[in-house]
Formats: sequence, C-alpha cells, structure tokens
Amino acid sequence: MGRRGDAQAESWLPTIAPSAVREDLHRNFPRAMDQYDIDRVVKAFGQAARRCEEGGLDGVETLAGGHLIGQFFSPLMNLRSDGYGGSVENRTRFALLVHEEIRRQVGDDFVVGIRLTLDEGEGGLRFDEVMQIAEILKREGAVDFLNCMVGRMDTEITLVEENMPGMNRPLAPYLDMVGEFRREIGLPVFHAARVTDVANARHAIREGVLDMVAMTRAHIADPQIVNKIMRGEEERIRPCIGASHCIYKKIHCLHNPASGRETLLPMEVSVSATAGQKGGGGGRWPSGAGGRAGGR
Repeated sequence: MGRRGDAQAESWLPTIAPSAVREDLHRNFPRAMDQYDIDRVVKAFGQAARRCEEGGLDGVETLAGGHLIGQFFSPLMNLRSDGYGGSVENRTRFALLVHEEIRRQVGDDFVVGIRLTLDEGEGGLRFDEVMQIAEILKREGAVDFLNCMVGRMDTEITLVEENMPGMNRPLAPYLDMVGEFRREIGLPVFHAARVTDVANARHAIREGVLDMVAMTRAHIADPQIVNKIMRGEEERIRPCIGASHCIYKKIHCLHNPASGRETLLPMEVSVSATAGQKGGGGGRWPSGAGGRAGGR
C-alpha cells in the first residue's frame, strides 16, 4: 500500500513510498524507498503472484491507483530525481520491474493486469500521462488487461466522491472517459465505479465501452446478481444505492444485512410455505440475531 499502509501495525515501522510525502487520510509520514526497498518489494510482488497461481487462481491484478505502484506514477507523490522519478518513463520503471518479476514467477499462461487511475485531478496524473504509461506497459508486454478507475483515494472526500463515488454521484459517471481510453490503448479494459445496475452494465458491454464490468459493491448488495440475470429475475436484484458503508474496515450494507455478518446471518432465505413462518433451507438465525426470515 505504500504510504497508505498502517505505521502502527506489527513492528510499528514507518510506511514506505517513492518520496516522503505525507498521506492525508491515514496521516502517515512515509520513508522514501532506497534501492534495497525497491528490490525487496519487487521480489515480494512476484512471490505473492506465485502463491496465487499455486492456489489455483487464473490471474492477478496489481493495484496501482493510490497504492505503491501508482504512487511512483504520480507527480504528486513521486518527487525523486533518480531513475525512478521525473519523466513518465522513469516513473513507470518500478511498475515494469514488478510486472517483470510477476511474469518470471508465474509464466506466460497466467493472466496479469493492473488497476490504474486515469486522472488524479489538479497537480496529479493527467489522462495524457496515463496513456503514455499504458503504452509503455503494453509495449513491454507487462499486462494482459487494464482495470481503470478515476480520482484519488488519499483523502476522505476524494475517496467517496471520485475514487469510489457514492449516492451523491450519478450512476456510471466515468464510462465516457474509460471508453476513450479503451479506444486508444487497444487492450482489454475493465472498469468499476458505481456501475451498480444491470442496465448500465449491459450498455457498457453492448456498445463496446468496456470488455468487462466489475460490479463490486453491487455484488455486496446482492451476491446473486448473475444467477438472477440467468433466471430472468432482474426485477428481484437487491440494488446497491451507494451508501458507501461497505468501503470501511467493518463492512455493512444498507440493503443486505448479511454482508459482513456471513457467519451470523444467511445470505439466502427461502420463501416460507406458510405466511408469517420462518423460511427453511437458507440457514438458521442465531440466538440473539433478531428478526424473522419470514416469507413474502
């Protein structure tokens, strides 16, 4: 996580980052990474990817936007004057080292992507710089796909208004920007940012705006989205309304009380054969949990 990490965890060591630029949201003062730090972190990325492959996953995605790789990309957070700072080419060097090591550990058949922000706003990464970064990653064969986001996550306001927009923002606010990026880069592009309804997701795929829609919060609200679409039951999908209770450490969802409480509450409650009776087959409500799993 770079400067977004927790300096008060484990051994209480300072967080590390490209430069000693404070992170506002978590109030960390990071230590600027030296070459030893860079080498060991690059190696750790590769080892993590290898464990994912050994665990049976089909691929991995590094998180650049706001986290360590993205901090090297950003002129707001990378003030270095060595080979890892300054030009776009230099700021991309750390990402290339990471992805080269991942590929060395997992081979060519494992899918490897990166999630990066397309625009950080005033003083940060611009869309044209991100296009240059993406072209470098494509040229070097570092990625199989790109997962696009927008904005920053290093302050409370930018996190909930830009990076993970909530109910104060319209649905799918960044489709036009991501679509432009996809047309330019020519690689598979994923996107997740308040695409919470099936209509917008279907439009994004049908019109060629995206190659895959990532509906993270929508699946927290209703993990049965795909099953309900396949059964022709879209009207029964429990909607995500963007309340954003799910983005914090203790996950909650206004429309799905079982999210974050899966060991206590059932995700599915079957319809009762008799009105007013508890449903069966969907798990039992624990003592003290309250409420009824009643039918409709």
